[in-house]
Amino acid sequence: MLDSLNPFEDPFLIRKLNPLLIESLHSYWIALKEAKVSAEEKLQVEDALYNLVGFTFLHLFQPLYLQHPPKIPGSVFLLSAVHSDGIGDYVTLFKCAKILKEHHPALEVYLAYTHKQSLPSIDPYPYHIKKENIYAFQETEEACSVILEPILEGKKNFLCEAQLDQLLLEHNRLLAEYETLQETHPQAAVAIQELSNEVQRSIQSYYYYRQKKAEAEKLYLLMKKSLAIVHIALALNTFDNPGLASKSLYFAEAGNFQGIANYLQRHWFSIGLNAFEEGVFLNNHHTTSHWSCTALCQYLWQVDQPHAEHLKNYLMDYAIEVAYLPHSSAHREIFIEMMCRRHLHDSRHLTIILPLQKKEQFLHFSDSWMLAYGFSKILVVDFVPSVRETVLNQINLAPRKILRLVCVLPLPASDFTKLINLSGEIVGCTGDGSLSDCIQSGKIPFYEVRRHKTGTLEAFIRLAQKLMLPEVLKYCELLKQFADWPVPSFLEKFEALLQDSSFRMQWDKLVEFIKRYYCLEDSYLALINRFLWMSLSKEVKEKEESLIHSYFEGAISAESAYLSLKEILKSQRTKIVES
Repeated sequence: MLDSLNPFEDPFLIRKLNPLLIESLHSYWIALKEAKVSAEEKLQVEDALYNLVGFTFLHLFQPLYLQHPPKIPGSVFLLSAVHSDGIGDYVTLFKCAKILKEHHPALEVYLAYTHKQSLPSIDPYPYHIKKENIYAFQETEEACSVILEPILEGKKNFLCEAQLDQLLLEHNRLLAEYETLQETHPQAAVAIQELSNEVQRSIQSYYYYRQKKAEAEKLYLLMKKSLAIVHIALALNTFDNPGLASKSLYFAEAGNFQGIANYLQRHWFSIGLNAFEEGVFLNNHHTTSHWSCTALCQYLWQVDQPHAEHLKNYLMDYAIEVAYLPHSSAHREIFIEMMCRRHLHDSRHLTIILPLQKKEQFLHFSDSWMLAYGFSKILVVDFVPSVRETVLNQINLAPRKILRLVCVLPLPASDFTKLINLSGEIVGCTGDGSLSDCIQSGKIPFYEVRRHKTGTLEAFIRLAQKLMLPEVLKYCELLKQFADWPVPSFLEKFEALLQDSSFRMQWDKLVEFIKRYYCLEDSYLALINRFLWMSLSKEVKEKEESLIHSYFEGAISAESAYLSLKEILKSQRTKIVES
């Protein structure tokens, strides 16, 4: 095929696919065509080109698999290794479960995840997940706490029973020694008792982990009978176990695209905004009327569940701004300063919703600062263990305008989304989850750029360059260079951008492009549907392979392949329903 026309110039492909993807595929084609290779290497180049065509058609066929899901009962597992900074990934796991369950009501959806840090409690009901279908495995510094992944890898006897036997013997010895010393050497007996208690705690841990091991083994048996095992963000290893590998898919966190071969053969996809990635969450699934954090509702609105009238009345007296910026105090400080500047001539009080933090982490708000922004009082509000207001500073100033810094984030996704919808046009966000929430709510992100998240901002920069959006490009570059600017200069440039009407038009154009070509919900469901079809229907599997091969050989057009697959999916779906 290297001697034929460019396979990625088919008009139907160009019309249907992301233009950035087409551009990247075209570049690959040129590189392969111009490569000086031997006769043996030419076969490898042909294979690489065939993989490119297969990759292209998987994207072309995604809308068909999305529109024609197989209606079959069974179970699907969603798995994740929630890392120490992964609360967003944890929420994403539940979000993915809800999306899948709404698309496939007949499926039994299970969640299983490992984690090291404490995680906020999530009510499974809004996500359509049964509580008994959620399996959590917390890992500590103890080696025996690492339970789930070794079992999924097929390892045996990793929980050392011999060590438990030694602990039991040691505990009995210490108890006997304590009894002996209790009357004659009471101080030594107390020390022995402390050692005994420590050994007892280790024994209890072993019993607990033995119970968790049994739970993981039960989970493993359920997974072997499941239709699919879908990994989100960070994977647990089911790919090297023959009993689970054929059922496994992986949606890696942004920037972790593992190459076209792994995409095709191992079903390794990537969340993100690069040309070969599957997109970000864009559909708002969490705007239910119910609020989970009733303590916050009581503080803001004096009711557990505010109605529209409560919110309307509140916003007459208070402005709300939201900043989920948990990692960078510099970003929080600039966001607070920026919001105070934006509300300088607003007579309403100002409430800024922030992450949990210690009072001493706040800047000292001087009398002159308060006078400049028209605040008579600044409060820090936290909810640990119950609602508490702390006055940071107070001056005698009329009118008595109050700045409230309400430290309550992270919140359940539904509450967070509703707060964003009540806030102004700029929302502070971090990571992929809150960034997606911000975009889908029509807001402009003030993005907390961290070292391992620079790829996300780089993707925005590439999109702005390709779409020729100079003001958006300036905005992205400004966020990227955040640390290089003094606060006044940064604020001046950032606010000047936001006040430029062309920026908002260009931003809307960028968001429209992302929504069209990078909607993760659609890709996620389409790829799972395809995976189910491949395991369910030999006809669909063979038809897809045949269509890709025929296109590669130049026998059919992309449009013919698309329409042919559409017909086979419709006919096979009818057969499944009838059976």
